[in-house]
Amino acid sequence: MEHYFEMIFNSVNDGIFIHTPEGRFLEVNRIMCDDLGYQKDELLQMSVMDITPPEFREATGKQVVEKLKQGGGIFETVSKCKDGSLAKVELNVRPIDYKGTPAILTVARNVTERKEMEKALRKSEISLANAQRIAHLGNWDWDIVTNELYWSDEIYRIFGLAPNEFGATYDAFLNSVHPDDRIFVQDAVDKAVYENDPYNIDHRILLPDGSERIVHEQGEVTFNENGQGLRMVGTVQDITERKKIEKEVIIKEKAIDSSLNAIVFADLKGKILFANPSFLELWGYDNKNEIIGLNGNKLWNYEIDPLEIQNSLVSTGSWKGEAIARKKDGREFSVSTSSHFIIDDIGNPICLMASFVDITERKIKDKLLIEKAKAEASSRAKSELLSTMSHEMRTPLTIIIGYSDLLDMQEIGTLNQKQASCVENVLESSHHLLSLINDTLDLSKAEAHKMELNIEEFFIPDVIDDVKTALMPLTSSKNLDLLTNVNSDIDTIKADKKKFKQILYNLMSNALKFTPEKGSITIETHTANNMVQFNVIDNGIGMSEENMKRIFQPFQQVNTPETKEQQGTGLGLALTKKFVKMHGGKVWVKSELGKGTTFSFTLPFDQEIQV
Repeated sequence: MEHYFEMIFNSVNDGIFIHTPEGRFLEVNRIMCDDLGYQKDELLQMSVMDITPPEFREATGKQVVEKLKQGGGIFETVSKCKDGSLAKVELNVRPIDYKGTPAILTVARNVTERKEMEKALRKSEISLANAQRIAHLGNWDWDIVTNELYWSDEIYRIFGLAPNEFGATYDAFLNSVHPDDRIFVQDAVDKAVYENDPYNIDHRILLPDGSERIVHEQGEVTFNENGQGLRMVGTVQDITERKKIEKEVIIKEKAIDSSLNAIVFADLKGKILFANPSFLELWGYDNKNEIIGLNGNKLWNYEIDPLEIQNSLVSTGSWKGEAIARKKDGREFSVSTSSHFIIDDIGNPICLMASFVDITERKIKDKLLIEKAKAEASSRAKSELLSTMSHEMRTPLTIIIGYSDLLDMQEIGTLNQKQASCVENVLESSHHLLSLINDTLDLSKAEAHKMELNIEEFFIPDVIDDVKTALMPLTSSKNLDLLTNVNSDIDTIKADKKKFKQILYNLMSNALKFTPEKGSITIETHTANNMVQFNVIDNGIGMSEENMKRIFQPFQQVNTPETKEQQGTGLGLALTKKFVKMHGGKVWVKSELGKGTTFSFTLPFDQEIQV
């Protein structure tokens, strides 16, 4: 942006300077330096009063104050050049905001020659051609009384006309003005001629080939003693290219301001010159004034060596990568950035532009995916290890159980009471270990997706009766009631019968474990959203919120003083959850300490029967 400003600043044909309200120069263009005969660095050490002769200082100061009160304006004064010579100048002053502070922009036009020419014209009534002081600048002279119009050669070139093609009248001039600007131009001329208003306008013209140009016109009217306009002289400057550059700058400014990407410009030392609204929002700043002038390094917590970025910028002119940024409040976030130098017409870098996209959410997702992949790999490794160990242990365990059965049945000799008790303990522990191994193998297969469903249609009450029969010794020993409430409309289902039976067995045996003597367990069914829902309800001791959160995890058991003597594998409910999920259903638990527990699971009405 600074590059475009400097191009425009130095492309105009008038002296331009920016100074503080106290008069100290902040910036001057090349024409200003040339007109006064100073070097730029000399002027930047001076003030407006240093180039104003003492006898004009008070009047000049009053004019500046008066024009600024009006929002800006034009007046004439005298400037003193470095060599001591004096120059008549026309100053156009405007208040501006320069880099966040109040300042005054002044366009200084050297009118010494013009004033001398006007004096000669008034004396001799001869129109003199105004030499081409500046490229694309021509002069004109309009005799208001006779309607005769004189153009310099440069104006003919600007309008794309030959002298013999132009009628040399005010009306002919208006015909060359763009139709949409014609009323505006005519109104400005009328106000200058009849009201003595300044004539200083920009407007479009149409060339014979249909192309458009933009010109800047300035003029002055000579009046007789009665206030009647007699003559109007002025200049025309082709500002088409300047306007094009200004438009491009405006378009680029709007594009940058409206960009969803955060964009920042910094000087070659890293100080921020400009930041768009997206940048301010992303970094948490309220306005540009908070960030302009800050060193960009304060906004970063580089993951890579800043020297690497600098070397890339120096060698290639750009750098792309990812970095950790720091918000105004200190919070850090991840960004993807693309940085490159803005260069001038001869290839020298003048500032740095960087564009940023917030990738914090993507980084979090990537991290979660990596963690998920690691967890899945760990789970597979664990399942494979458990499966291998279980297979290796089951063979010798089966032999132990076989010989223990022979000893228990006293097929190979009579045992005394103590020996028989020991054999009974060995058998009980061996069967428990075998159950644990079998459950571990089933869980490993399910987690490795190596377990299949054998879908068939069966009668639900029959399976419930089978489970009740299997649990009869336990229910009888605790004098428990096993109740059923099966909806007659859904007495059949298509599912894996063996796994369905194991699901019910696991849930009911778990209920038996936590239900005190003379309690009750109820199995009920009903439909819910095209699913069959099964509830196993007990009026036992219940469980805490903490236990409910981990009850379906492998090797997790809820032990209480009432249940610590009852052995379990810690895998039953984990397998239950896997089997239900394989069917496309869900399992959950509701419980309250001292008020019992309800385990519920759902299965689809129909599963595809495998033949």
